Amino acid sequence: MEAAKEGDLQTCQELVEEENAFLPSGPEYINKLGKKNALHQAAQYGHREVADWLVLEKLVPVDTADYSLMRPLHYAAMKGKTSMCKRLLHMKADPTVQDTAGYTCMHFAASGGYEETAAQLKEGGAGVNARDKGGHTPLMLAAVKNKAAVMQWLLDNDADKYAFNSQEATALDMALRRKHKAATELLEGKPTPVVPQAKRSEAEEILKKHSKAADSGVAVAEGDLGCRQRPPSVKNTSRLQEAAKSLAESQDPANLAKKKSKKLASNLSKAGIGSFSGDFNAKMIKEKYPDAWERAKEEIRNLHGGEDALESLLDTVE
Repeated sequence: MEAAKEGDLQTCQELVEEENAFLPSGPEYINKLGKKNALHQAAQYGHREVADWLVLEKLVPVDTADYSLMRPLHYAAMKGKTSMCKRLLHMKADPTVQDTAGYTCMHFAASGGYEETAAQLKEGGAGVNARDKGGHTPLMLAAVKNKAAVMQWLLDNDADKYAFNSQEATALDMALRRKHKAATELLEGKPTPVVPQAKRSEAEEILKKHSKAADSGVAVAEGDLGCRQRPPSVKNTSRLQEAAKSLAESQDPANLAKKKSKKLASNLSKAGIGSFSGDFNAKMIKEKYPDAWERAKEEIRNLHGGEDALESLLDTVE
């Protein structure tokens, strides 16, 4: 599992061929539920070479399901891995299959804000107006998360903005309820600037880099893509915990230091500091590491649409 997550094909092969690591291979596993496996991990993290080996050589079903009925294509769409989605579709992954909540791959791409991924899924046969068990369409999920770019793509590709879910709410109702300005304006037909997926991904990588530098106390030179290396574990953030503890003790010497230290460490973990994933919380990073935010802003200032892309990351949670 870990080797597949890291894209280490050689280790995957050694574990299976020399240590007899279990793989759900063969036709008997096509409809058999199980734990999240190596193919799910390879798809989620975009490791095509590992996925090819698992499906084409080891005969792991391309639509193998975990216990929540999530398939490799779901995991790839959830993380915006467009090229992986294309590869899985080429290997005959079903773009219409649903998980236990009724989500299709298009729901996952829309919820994550990945319009380029959504376009690839549509080309492969995914429906833009698919419904989950609550009657939610991909457009509704994008509106809930204020994902303007994918909302614009969905509307341009015949998404039904007048559709109701099982509670008789439309995508506009959901956007208004959460006071999402961009989503509301799009659904009302007003011109709304959007930041493309590629620019958001670039801004995310830069922000991760500078946040990691703040976490480790090491300066990062502009253009150094250290964020592509394997990030340190949350367990290695003891210096941050000690700093938080000292600050808390200086402000409140009466028994609250330990509690505040733990709270800050928990918030840093939730923000993704030390263990970044595609779900990191940009708002939390900006709050806890304002210097890192400003350094990221400075680095992308000269990139076309750079600052807008960085600001767009703040709309990643309700």
